[in-house]
Amino acid sequence: MADAQAGAGEQQDYLLPKKRTTTGKTFTHTAWRVASLTFFPFLVFSIVLILWVFAYHEAPFIVYMSIVALGILALVFLVSGFMHQMQGGGRRPAAGRVHFYMALFIFLACVVGYIVGEHIYTEYMEVYHGYVENQVYNNVVATDAAQYFSDAGKIHFNEAARVDTDKSVGFKQGGTMYCVAPVVQTGSTETNKVEFWAVGLNCCDKKGVFDCDDSHNAKAKGAVVVMGDEFLEKAVKKAEVAFSLVSSSEPVYVRWVNSPDDVVNAQYNQAVGHMLIAMAGYLIMSLLLAIVGNIIIMNQSKSQEG
Repeated sequence: MADAQAGAGEQQDYLLPKKRTTTGKTFTHTAWRVASLTFFPFLVFSIVLILWVFAYHEAPFIVYMSIVALGILALVFLVSGFMHQMQGGGRRPAAGRVHFYMALFIFLACVVGYIVGEHIYTEYMEVYHGYVENQVYNNVVATDAAQYFSDAGKIHFNEAARVDTDKSVGFKQGGTMYCVAPVVQTGSTETNKVEFWAVGLNCCDKKGVFDCDDSHNAKAKGAVVVMGDEFLEKAVKKAEVAFSLVSSSEPVYVRWVNSPDDVVNAQYNQAVGHMLIAMAGYLIMSLLLAIVGNIIIMNQSKSQEG
């Protein structure tokens, strides 16, 4: 009789549903929390970065409005977390803290995405669009008046044009050497008037040595136009004095290259490459922040329970 009752009890125990272990439940919550705190801020960072790189040039207003909208999203999470805490946490006391950290991480993603995106756009994409959207001139003579090429992006000089590296100078400012050399027309009688200057950074000596881009390639007759600045202007003035040259009042500064199209494509590829590197780096950063945030949340929950 006793054995029958014991067997019946074991059968009833067997039929009862198995209880989820506390350890398994905690692990599931932790994994979901870390994944959420990693993915959503990373997604926000990626959106801001991609908008800066690919949309800012054509639609800056959309970029700014998108960043504002994402900032409002962070504010919503912040208010949600605050209200959750005001209500005492309910059945999920950690949820309010998760919302606080989500708000913080999304806001951080907006700020970092803005800074990195603006840098990539300014350094690479702005220059790229200048090359693509400005005019292309072919068979240009080095003695042609520079004023007619103020809207140039790419220039293809004729076969007689070359960089006179012997009349190059470098002007050093801080740790940067600003290099200039006159673009001359072989066989021209105008030996001292300069309309175009080949330029570069940290690729020359103070005088007479110029190794910038493809300046020593006899087959190179192409150029991409770059913006001048006060230091290049000072280098030009130095060259004028050193070699009795007369620069145009509004010269065109160029990088002397074999293939302008390759330079343009490289500019775009650099932008995309830096964007992908930034996204990979922020994914790692976002994961580390999520892990730290989760540890703090768990410790706070334990302290509250204690």
